[in-house]
Amino acid sequence: MAFNIKPSLDAVRNAISKTGQVSAVDIGEPTASPDAKVKPYAAVWFKDSVVVDMFADNSTRELQILFVRMYFDAFVQPASIGETALAVAASDLGEALAADPTLSGTIQRIDLAAELGTNYEAKSGYADVGGTTFHVIDITLPLIVLGSATLA
Repeated sequence: MAFNIKPSLDAVRNAISKTGQVSAVDIGEPTASPDAKVKPYAAVWFKDSVVVDMFADNSTRELQILFVRMYFDAFVQPASIGETALAVAASDLGEALAADPTLSGTIQRIDLAAELGTNYEAKSGYADVGGTTFHVIDITLPLIVLGSATLA
């Protein structure tokens, strides 16, 4: 069984970009240090997918879990600049997702209530990319999606 994840990745990338709170947003984890000294940089990637319902016409409903990480250079001073920028970016993304929980044609909704068992959550931490330490906010984004599974 294959899952078409690209429409979900594109929809989330576009939602992040539309907030205007990030310098750039890419699909996939960065392998080189992103530019994140003035505004956070964001990346979105696939974490997990599972079919939760199968219908008589062989169509499916799936839980797709995407991972969003927002980065800000950990050594920009004062530290409140990065902390505030990350908090605003994460908050604005949460507001954008709540305002338009479908994002695209295949996304039925964001599973904010963890109906299918995965919580929408944001956690703060640090990550090293290309020798640069970043303060990060990691967002687990559970999506309920219709018809992305290909039955073969």
